[in-house]
Amino acid sequence: MNTKIINGKLRRTLSFSILLFSTYLLFSCGGGGSDDSGDGNDSDGGSDSSSGLNLPDLVNASFMLDVDKDGDLDIILGAQNDIDRGYDILLLNDGLGNFTERDNSFPMHHLGSDGATVNITSADFNNDGNPDIIASTSDARVDSFDDTIQIHLYLGDGTGNFSDATSNISDSLVTQYIEWIRVADFDNDGNIDFLITSNGGPDVETLGHGGRIYLNDGDANFSIATIVSTDAERSYTDTRLFWENDGNVFPTNEGSNRYALDVFVDDLNGDNIPDLIANNSFTGAGPVVVSFLNTSTAGNLSFDIVYNLNDPVDPFTGTVFKNGTMLDIDGDGKKDIVGSNSISGVPETTTPLYAFLSQGNGVFVEDNSVFAPTQPGVEHARQWLVDDFDQDGNDDLIVADHGYDLPTFPGAQNLLLINNGAGQLLDSSASNLSTLNGFTHGGSTGDVNGDGFPDLFLNNAVILEGNPFFTAENEARLWINDGDGSFTAADL
Repeated sequence: MNTKIINGKLRRTLSFSILLFSTYLLFSCGGGGSDDSGDGNDSDGGSDSSSGLNLPDLVNASFMLDVDKDGDLDIILGAQNDIDRGYDILLLNDGLGNFTERDNSFPMHHLGSDGATVNITSADFNNDGNPDIIASTSDARVDSFDDTIQIHLYLGDGTGNFSDATSNISDSLVTQYIEWIRVADFDNDGNIDFLITSNGGPDVETLGHGGRIYLNDGDANFSIATIVSTDAERSYTDTRLFWENDGNVFPTNEGSNRYALDVFVDDLNGDNIPDLIANNSFTGAGPVVVSFLNTSTAGNLSFDIVYNLNDPVDPFTGTVFKNGTMLDIDGDGKKDIVGSNSISGVPETTTPLYAFLSQGNGVFVEDNSVFAPTQPGVEHARQWLVDDFDQDGNDDLIVADHGYDLPTFPGAQNLLLINNGAGQLLDSSASNLSTLNGFTHGGSTGDVNGDGFPDLFLNNAVILEGNPFFTAENEARLWINDGDGSFTAADL
């Protein structure tokens, strides 16, 4: 049976600094954010009197989805320290890009207003023809920040109402941050499953859950599955993806096990079954890209490992990257990889992006000549959004970047790379996007006004005037595509 791959477009890493930020927002003097985005357009920060929207100061997650099946994209938002709500927010679209909040579309989430939804993705999990939601909500309380993370399942009725089916997920409460949720039919049984990824940490080997797959029984009941992955030396059996970090270069079984953190999903060998790609994440961790070619059958997960070595003699040298995304850079019909260490850790300093071109069958070769005019960088990438923004048939990329992640939180410009159709990604940030240094915690993309061009929602934070701890600039959240891959701020 052929399967359809459905990938969520999310990447987000919540840190203690975000907690500090939300605390400052709640307790700083003054109220609301500036209505001036700095480019002559109105920001939607805080409340928006023109539409009656009262959005929270800190939006962590957004996802565009036609929840009521009326032919236009609505927007689902996850927020932090949203004292007016303890649930996710649904903005209904009138088809022209005008939005109205629909109250109580979602049930109360983990810890109510003390929880922060940081991940949202969608598929029809119970096969009733209506879109459902998988989300993750973290503990946002000061004394227990990120101690628990709840995976939520919300079943949609096709009219914009979602019921809580979280109890359908076994082992749904985890104790390490969920980086992303990827959805696809991993065991080729016709039901959409999901995979969670991890951002790492000191206990990744014992507590990490990167590459863990929850299989769907067809009625939207999910349970963690055992994965068997095989390379030239041995098989690895676990509930997580892992491999030998020397890539089989040294004598048999000499390498140590390496656990997956971020994981990409794509069909790497053209058999219409979703394969997996893991990055090496840390310096000295082994092969730069590890591909897992899917050989699974219904209820049984199995993969063949393909190692992409930095160096055939010393696998612990070369480029490493923490996260990124997949897109077809050179137009050959195969998804390539753009990735980065993502966090420079130094104010006003970037860490470079890298490109790895697919050779087919899970093999990738680094080629940074695809970037023009120079190899770009990011300060603190939060999300990687792929779409055809200028509608020329080629994949483009926006990287949401909120900048240095400690006071005074100066913010950063987002990065827009437009594919020129000749295998190059052109840095078009200065000409096509705002040049403000905003605090952008990810975003989502889709055509909200029906003109055929993908628009943007940016998960921006509203910076209170006079807040000494945050010097990022207030940035609009909704951006309308001008029809050529450039964007103009709009009033929500």
